[in-house]
Amino acid sequence: METRIHDINVVADLKWNQRAVTLLDPCDTMDNFEKDPNFGWGTVSAGELYVPSGQSYMTSTGIPTTPAGWHGPTYVYELEAPFSLYNLYLFSIHGELFQYYDQMGLTEIALFDVDKQPVLYMYWGDSWLGENKGYFHVVYYPQGGSAVSDTTGYIYTSFYRIGEFRVIGGHVTYKIKDPGGTLQSGDMGAVANPYRQIKYLAIRMERYSGYAMNDMRLHAVNLYADQETLVPEPEAADGTPEGYNPCPEATSFVDLLVGMAIANTVSWWTGWWPLLHSRTTGTLASGATYAYQMSVDLLSNVAMEDFAVDTPADDQLTDEQINLMAQTSVLDLFAEAFTIDAAILWGASIVMGTIDILLAVITKVPTPPQLVLLAVLVLAYTGAMLLGLAALWEGLLSGRISASAAYAILVVTLTSLVFEGILASINGWKIFADWWNHYKQASKKLWAKRYCFMSWVIFCVKMMFIAIVLAMTVRVYDFWIQGY
Repeated sequence: METRIHDINVVADLKWNQRAVTLLDPCDTMDNFEKDPNFGWGTVSAGELYVPSGQSYMTSTGIPTTPAGWHGPTYVYELEAPFSLYNLYLFSIHGELFQYYDQMGLTEIALFDVDKQPVLYMYWGDSWLGENKGYFHVVYYPQGGSAVSDTTGYIYTSFYRIGEFRVIGGHVTYKIKDPGGTLQSGDMGAVANPYRQIKYLAIRMERYSGYAMNDMRLHAVNLYADQETLVPEPEAADGTPEGYNPCPEATSFVDLLVGMAIANTVSWWTGWWPLLHSRTTGTLASGATYAYQMSVDLLSNVAMEDFAVDTPADDQLTDEQINLMAQTSVLDLFAEAFTIDAAILWGASIVMGTIDILLAVITKVPTPPQLVLLAVLVLAYTGAMLLGLAALWEGLLSGRISASAAYAILVVTLTSLVFEGILASINGWKIFADWWNHYKQASKKLWAKRYCFMSWVIFCVKMMFIAIVLAMTVRVYDFWIQGY
């Protein structure tokens, strides 16, 4: 017996699954944080942070009346490996304060560098006894510079706030939101040291002297960053004008998606009437999974056989937040529908629509010029889609386009890919009848075979981009979720 191994392929997704820092903590346990009285932040005293039974928020208990001034326990989450501040995609929290005239309280949460110096800091509370006068502040501590801060002003009722930091285009940006949307946003300046290493995330809830404490709650902590070096290197330029080219990070990301699509897509034939099936599946670092399966026959009749997406990251969202996201996505789509990112993808969709129309209007066995035109259009579509997806990812990284708009654009693109195949099958039986009537003519038989081959090629191209766009849609959705 002779046994042979002809080929072995290993596909590793190191950039996606192993080099990302992700913390999506719905605050339903204390598993991610440990009490650390020696961390060196603030005045430490006894007391605990805990999650009440059956609840999804952190609060405090047992903080004593001494020492004087603000004091309380410190809890720390230490990253397994640090990341550069420049590579921060999102740091957000959901906090709540119940105000009473005779109570005070303070909650602080911050990212620290490897030297345990604060970098990005959010805090909220009420420091006035005898009146309701709450606040929510965001602060950036640039290395070697003065702190930069902002706030929405005093709040005179109980409140729920969402604080968010992002690094976009080398600048630290922030947003302060409530459940209805963004209240305030701004740019806190360029990252002073893009290679500054972030290592810790710490939380404090504090009491002022012996005064009664407000009911303060931390509902969610979200952190996403890349551990790769994304700081752009200077490029030599001679002043020659060039066309639009996405940044290397965007093109490498799309290359990664192409590799994943190829590795995770399988195809097979069934039936006496040849039916080509194709299925793609994937699992992201956040735990999100997706699966899609479709088929095509000799007459370009395309059918969707299976579609499933599971995104655990949105399990923590309320119905109000989900409805708000849906409304925001539609509004942002209209507002940002004609950015360069979207325009390239719309152009690609027009090219694929032209391909489908051409297949639909071919009521006789296709001629050589028609087949050549189909081949040219397929190549144009492939190039436009790759460029458009890279542009969209670059726009998302740079802040040129919002995550909600990017998600909506990808959903529209995915929907058009799935349903465009209906058009191509309108005249399928006419083509088959013509082929059958001229079956004995060698040339007609040859072109009919080539038509079938071309329709399968178009199907495979569509399937590849469905796999790519579906994976990218789920990942953008995960990014978007982290802002809520």
